[in-house]
Amino acid sequence: MRGKPCYIISLLSGLIPMILGTIIFWFWFYYPKLDKLELWGIRTIYISIPICVIGLFLIIICRSKNRGDFQSKRKTTIVMLILIGNIPLAIFYVWFAFYIMDTERITINNNSESDVKNILIFGTGEKNIIDKIEKGKSITTWVHMTKDGSIKMKYEQNEKIDTTYLTGYTGPLLGGNKSEYNFTEK
Repeated sequence: MRGKPCYIISLLSGLIPMILGTIIFWFWFYYPKLDKLELWGIRTIYISIPICVIGLFLIIICRSKNRGDFQSKRKTTIVMLILIGNIPLAIFYVWFAFYIMDTERITINNNSESDVKNILIFGTGEKNIIDKIEKGKSITTWVHMTKDGSIKMKYEQNEKIDTTYLTGYTGPLLGGNKSEYNFTEK
């Protein structure tokens, strides 16, 4: 394979999966209600790794066939560097995936007729404090877990202090989950 098709196929095989994976990752990160994106992100990783390896082999073959042509050698080198540049990005995604596994994303919805104040989320290491959630509002918080246990919430509503469980047993490398809690009138 020589010429433009070789460069285009190799470049697209490296860029499209990583761009698609990045878009899926950021949508999943910023829009917690999109539950299916996590599964699609994992599928994208499984598909993109072989595609990138095939693209890298194609560009190496193109480079070896175009030994005397300086212009072609320069283009294949650029495409090869782009494909190799995906490696640090993939390493970052793997590191971040492990970090996310130590993190629980909790959305707290206040569907009651009163404000909820002095919220303390605790139980697995990191404590999160939320001053107030007004009625009809919701807040998403991230809890980084350093030990096993349950995540609990202590709060004040209608001049009463109460404690409730947000999650069951969880811990580092067991997280990466999304939990939701709804306040209602008692």
